[in-house]
Amino acid sequence: MSRWIAALAVPMVIAAVAMLGTSSAAPASSRSEAELPIAQIVAVARDTLCGLRGPGVKTASVVATTKAAAEKWIGPGAVPAGPSNPMAYLIVLDGAYPCQVASLAPGAQTPTGTYAHFVWVPGQGVSDVGFPQRLPHGLGTIGHVFRLRLIAPRLPAKALALQPGLGIGPVRLGARLTELDRRIGPALGPGQWAGQWAFGPIQVDTQASRDGRVVELLVNSPQATLDGRPLGEGYHRLRHEFGGWRSLDCGSGLRVLSLDGAGGISTHLEFAGDTFGLAWIGTARPGECLAPFPGL
Repeated sequence: MSRWIAALAVPMVIAAVAMLGTSSAAPASSRSEAELPIAQIVAVARDTLCGLRGPGVKTASVVATTKAAAEKWIGPGAVPAGPSNPMAYLIVLDGAYPCQVASLAPGAQTPTGTYAHFVWVPGQGVSDVGFPQRLPHGLGTIGHVFRLRLIAPRLPAKALALQPGLGIGPVRLGARLTELDRRIGPALGPGQWAGQWAFGPIQVDTQASRDGRVVELLVNSPQATLDGRPLGEGYHRLRHEFGGWRSLDCGSGLRVLSLDGAGGISTHLEFAGDTFGLAWIGTARPGECLAPFPGL
């Protein structure tokens, strides 16, 4: 699996940097949901707070505004105005608690509250973390309020089924990355990148076009199913079950089941010996032995 992980790392880092770069492209007051750096906002929320352990913390209220406006909403006059006023994101969660409070006095209890809020300035970090029992009024007066999903929704068993030539669950060829971020919530964490999602046991990595649509996808979860059979059953059993699939011996113990579809779209199932490695859907030449990630 190491060669697949290494192959994905560079383009996913580029995608993450590109998303952060777009965050300053438009004034906060005119920002649309499609322009929000959703993956980064969710990652920052997860790094800052431990609120996702509770079943009630599923979404966040996010306002693209300025640092001064966010601080004024939190507590007028509580924070002296700084020399600059960068664009910022005010993030409010319901029922969240801090992961760590390094500045607690000996014997002091970790603060808790009904809500949690913090301000994130891209490139500068998080500030103004608080856990109030009540929120100030007028959140919408400092900018448009967006609701973002923080955890993946419960999906039916059919979401685990790989659809050759199309995708798996909500991650399909042609889907917009911003729509997937909004619907599923990015599964960013250690070793994960923008353009990667998880729902249930399924993890999906993607390559995108310049207009932000999925053009290739990769699934490395053996729990994914095809025609009702888990891919983890292995190469020798599955190659007898899937009619119409081409069996390729690629050398060095790598075996591939390949299905060519309309429009040059192919579906590859790669196995190391008998062990499932990955499922890939994208454009390939007929009979291609390996999943071809462009530019890698």
